[in-house]
Amino acid sequence: MTKTDRHFEILQALRNQHISTAESIAQRVGVSVRTIYRDIDSLNESGFQITGRPRQGFQLTAPAFLPPLNLTRTELIAVTIGLQYVAKTQDHILQAAAQDLITKIGDTTQRNPSSLPLSILPHLAPNENMILPIGPILQAIQAHQKIDLNYRNTQGSSTQRIVRPLQVEMWAKVWTLTAWCELKDDFRVFRLDRIQSIIILEEQFNEEPGRTYQDFLESMKENGPSK
Repeated sequence: MTKTDRHFEILQALRNQHISTAESIAQRVGVSVRTIYRDIDSLNESGFQITGRPRQGFQLTAPAFLPPLNLTRTELIAVTIGLQYVAKTQDHILQAAAQDLITKIGDTTQRNPSSLPLSILPHLAPNENMILPIGPILQAIQAHQKIDLNYRNTQGSSTQRIVRPLQVEMWAKVWTLTAWCELKDDFRVFRLDRIQSIIILEEQFNEEPGRTYQDFLESMKENGPSK
C-alpha cells in the first residue's frame, strides 16, 4: 500500500468513526502504530485537522474533502451497478472496499450513489448465501502467493491442489479462478463455488514463460479450456 493510499484509509477510518485509536487504524491499514503516528503528523502538515485525545484516540476536528471528480450521471450509474453487485458477493474484503468507494464517490462527485433509482435484481445477483473467497484470492494474485485449495470437481470428488493464481473472472453468475496447477503441471480453471477451503501460502512465485495468464489465453485459442 502506497503512502497516499494509507493516508486515504486513515481519513476514512476517522470519518467513519467518531474517535479511532492508532491501534485500530494500524490494524485496518496493515502497518505499525508508529507509522500511523507519522502519517497523522504528515496529514496535519498537509492541512487536515486531526487531534488526539489522551486514552481515547484521534478524531477529525474539521471535515475532510477529496478533490472533485467529474462523473456524468451515466458513469455514476455504471459504477453503482458494479458496486451493488460486489456488495452481494458476501466477500467481506470486497464489501468493505465497495463501501469505501461509495463514500469516496459521494465525496468527489457531491452525489450519493445509494440514492440512484436502480438495484441489482435477485435473478442477476450472485447467491447471497454463498461466501466466495474472491477477496483473498485477489490479494494472493497481487502478492504472487501460491494457494493451497481443496476443490470439488464435477463428479463430486475432492482434490488438494497447489496453484499459482492468475486471474479471477465472472461469467454471468459464476466466478472462476484461472491458475497454473502444480499437480497437473498445466493451466486449470476452477469454479469458486466448488472451492471447499483455501489457504494462502507464504510461498511466492515469479512469472515464468508459458505459465502466465497471457499464455493461458493463447492456449485457449489453440486447444480450448482444460478441466
